[in-house]
Amino acid sequence: MTGRTRKLGHAIAAAAVALVLVTPAQAAVISLDNLNPQHIPGVTSFITTGGTMGGMSVTAYFNGKAETAYWGSNGAISGGAAGSNWSLTLTGDSFLSSWSFVNDGAGKLTRLVIDGSSALTVFDKKQPHFGTDESWAGLDFRSSLADDHAIAAIYRNPVGVGGAGAVGDLFHILDLDFTGLQTNGTRESFTFKQDTDNDSRFAVPEPSMLALFGLGLVGAARARRRARA
Repeated sequence: MTGRTRKLGHAIAAAAVALVLVTPAQAAVISLDNLNPQHIPGVTSFITTGGTMGGMSVTAYFNGKAETAYWGSNGAISGGAAGSNWSLTLTGDSFLSSWSFVNDGAGKLTRLVIDGSSALTVFDKKQPHFGTDESWAGLDFRSSLADDHAIAAIYRNPVGVGGAGAVGDLFHILDLDFTGLQTNGTRESFTFKQDTDNDSRFAVPEPSMLALFGLGLVGAARARRRARA
């Protein structure tokens, strides 16, 4: 086991013990930055998990200073990125499971930028109509912080699929601004929901990996994601 794998394992364990997602009274402020459009050949039809985002960059800003860490897998369905006294992890399906950000004394978090382009990962936000083919249902960012409504969640670099233009549900970058909080940032650990999809160039997992979900979980998740709100 490598040092990074051990570090991610400890981060995932800490997140599982310390964090519970709660529903805030109001959701974050969602906005779209449609500059710098991107194009990919397609999206995969299998469930995207924390184990299928290897190489994704996560940049955390604390007290005006930035640190970038890169996502690594820590199992078939789990992974994360760990910096100096902070980590971001996800175990399970990104539609059903919560991402966990642990702040272990790193300072006041003012911004968090997650870029999936280097990992063949896209962020799938909720649409009021049927979005990109094969992307199924998405989720808008929503956190466990009590003043979640003061967070600005900006989706950047819209993604078009199969030669078509972007329709407004897929983006390569999720940019979170915490300076609207009463304390101009947060020192707390928290969880959040955000769905993702994989670029079709991502290697399809072996059947043995998917079997780890259990037939019941896979069936329920697929049925749920086909029913778009």
